Amino acid sequence: MHTYRNSVVLNGLGTFIFLVFLPVLLFSQPVTVSVEVPEHIPQPEDIVELRGNMPRATWDEGIALRRGKERNIWQTTIANMAASTEYKYAIVRSDGQLEWESGKNRIYAGSGDIEDIIRGFDGDILPRSTTVRLEVDLAGLTVNGYAIDQVAVMGERGQLSWDLPDGATAMTKQSEGRWAIDLTFPEGTPVDIPFKFTWQADGVWHWEALPGHIDHLLVVDPEAIEPVANYIYNPESVRVEAAAATGLQADNYAAAIATYGSSRRYGYFQAIDLLELGNFPGAREAYTTYRNDYDPVEIDDFDFLWASKLASQGQLDQALEFARAKMQQESNPWRRAYFQYLQGELLLNDGQPQAAVPHLEQALELAPDDDTARLVEGYSHLALALSYMQVDGPNDKLRARGHFMALANRHPDPQMKRRALKSIVSLNQEKGNDRTLERAYGRLIDTGSPSQRGRSRIDRLEHRMMHLPPDSVDFELQWLEGTIADEAQQQRIRLLKADHLLNQGRHGEAEQILEELQSRTEHPAASGRARARLNSLRSTKRGN
Repeated sequence: MHTYRNSVVLNGLGTFIFLVFLPVLLFSQPVTVSVEVPEHIPQPEDIVELRGNMPRATWDEGIALRRGKERNIWQTTIANMAASTEYKYAIVRSDGQLEWESGKNRIYAGSGDIEDIIRGFDGDILPRSTTVRLEVDLAGLTVNGYAIDQVAVMGERGQLSWDLPDGATAMTKQSEGRWAIDLTFPEGTPVDIPFKFTWQADGVWHWEALPGHIDHLLVVDPEAIEPVANYIYNPESVRVEAAAATGLQADNYAAAIATYGSSRRYGYFQAIDLLELGNFPGAREAYTTYRNDYDPVEIDDFDFLWASKLASQGQLDQALEFARAKMQQESNPWRRAYFQYLQGELLLNDGQPQAAVPHLEQALELAPDDDTARLVEGYSHLALALSYMQVDGPNDKLRARGHFMALANRHPDPQMKRRALKSIVSLNQEKGNDRTLERAYGRLIDTGSPSQRGRSRIDRLEHRMMHLPPDSVDFELQWLEGTIADEAQQQRIRLLKADHLLNQGRHGEAEQILEELQSRTEHPAASGRARARLNSLRSTKRGN
């Protein structure tokens, strides 16, 4: 290269232009990429892609491979593939669904052509189109006190998708609390089917919360004619659990590991399952095996749950030391923040809010300012707010409000925003800060589902009613009656109207509304309040 640079000086601009490109021509060797994909995996119109950090491809937009002379070999040529390039294969289905191969990112060694075998698509497949009957009993399950309105299924096989809510596949209500669906999987579908339930309550879709963000798993017998899986909500474990199965195995992670080895993430599922059962050695062994083949992903809660389990068994010091050691070992900035946060949460859960605060503050400092770390940042703000709520210093409530405000301002999830704003409302009702209270109510009215926003409007009117002129209250009540369709919320509006009439001395009109409300049995809370007000009104009349 020294000769080339001297030539630039001697021979002028024309040589310079030539030599800028000459090193690329001399030293960049085209790389032929070949990957073996079992013939039954790509269906007609599916595309096998190469994705990674390379000139013609990214992790979001791949290079389409073409079939080679052998039908199960897919190929492309990369003109300039640098050493240490990270890449992976994916299949883009005809309906646009993306299926990644399993395992860690591949790394190009830097010399020669590439010959790979796609990972994670091995194992049995369905020899024919197969319909799986899925039934679930969710009796007793509520979300924040609200009943379940709808139930759906999510997953990554056949018609299933992880896209919530648009890609969720709706189940049919069979009876109170019971739901069912017939899922049809086409010929060639792998027999292992990860999935989760999701449900809507108060107008909001909620992911099923399984420990460690694991999934349910069906492994269908390829010869089964009418496979059925039954699940039931267990209030003791607060989980939906497999109850019975015919023609398939449900949530048998150990059997899935025996079948698929390291080609799937089921080692992680098994590790979490063993940890939940209190089998610490078995859980650690399963997790270590899993991590030999997979880098830690964004949602990987094994170590978090490990420390929490230790603390719950009276081993807080060991749990704190474990989290501290994990933080020191980590090079990833957001995971360092994650383990620093964990130390604070362990102390907070142990009733030591003052000791928790420094760890949580440090977690906020460590968390990088990006979307990946937003989860840790949100949890830290929430935990700090809860810590300051339990510390009885002169400015601690103000500090708590500041962290709730940061959570409301920065967290992307509307439900986390609502939780923070409702806490601000509660704090400022105690302090009598009307300006901050009004701002919080104003944001609540614009955040969340239509049902939640309507309820916040009613809450705000209930808070303000004694301070507004009667005409303004009349206008607000009339507006709410005309715009809110939810029947339970309409009962609350009617109660407020009765209170407003009582405040104006219009007892006869109020009594008429209360009598009508107390006779309604579909909303016991509203009818109970109406009965109490009616009894109080009549007692006052008798006393007079």
